[in-house]
Amino acid sequence: MKNSEITKAKLINLFYDYTRIYKRPAARITFHGKFADLYLGKGTSVLQGLTMEDAYEVLKKYTIEKKVSGGNGYIGRSMSINAKRAYERGLKPLTRITSVDLHQNGFYYPVRFFRWLVHNWNIKPKEMHHTSAACNITAFYDTSVIRYVVKCCNLELLVQIYKGKLTMAQAKQIRKIKYARVRVIDRLLGGKSGNVVNANCVFCDDILFLSSKLCIRADNSGVEILEVFDEPPEEVESGKLEELADDLIKHKTSKYFKYLRKWA
Repeated sequence: MKNSEITKAKLINLFYDYTRIYKRPAARITFHGKFADLYLGKGTSVLQGLTMEDAYEVLKKYTIEKKVSGGNGYIGRSMSINAKRAYERGLKPLTRITSVDLHQNGFYYPVRFFRWLVHNWNIKPKEMHHTSAACNITAFYDTSVIRYVVKCCNLELLVQIYKGKLTMAQAKQIRKIKYARVRVIDRLLGGKSGNVVNANCVFCDDILFLSSKLCIRADNSGVEILEVFDEPPEEVESGKLEELADDLIKHKTSKYFKYLRKWA
């Protein structure tokens, strides 16, 4: 593959293959414009400021250039046996998902919009398989992915971004996403002492989001809101908070209800 052909979508697909093969759900990839940071899991350091091409080469060493764990070989030179089995179970690459597939699962928007969602908003595939003689890695999706998008994503808001009618900043205003400094009983954060600690979070729909998997209702007796901001405070490292804000543009608040902490 030529360097010029490496896109963000291809890099994400290869990253998913890595996490599946090595069973490292804690691995992550973060994009900063044309650069990416890679964390490959327990015991590894963060590789920062990689170009798309360099990040691809790092992941390639663990995936394409190594035998895929659990692989069952190829059917001629066209696709892997696992890819064929995925087709037989009804899974499809993104390019083969049709408007009929989408409509049958409650997604009543154009196919191009669904593809845009997948490429731009980190919609995870169901499986990843090698296809073609060049060992290209292809993402496969099933109807559960479509239903997830319908259930969990703010489609009316995202389609306006897709059409160029809204910027991300405007979408954040529509969602009424703000930032807050709070005082929290540490037991709500997994501690045991009962001490009070200060924390920064994203504030939306009367819920305080300290992470994507830890949130507290604003009226919880174990939390006190000290200040509310339209943008992250200057003294705060804002990267994680801004990622959370982007997630709240993408997702409905109801997606996070299972992560609500209660003060007993």
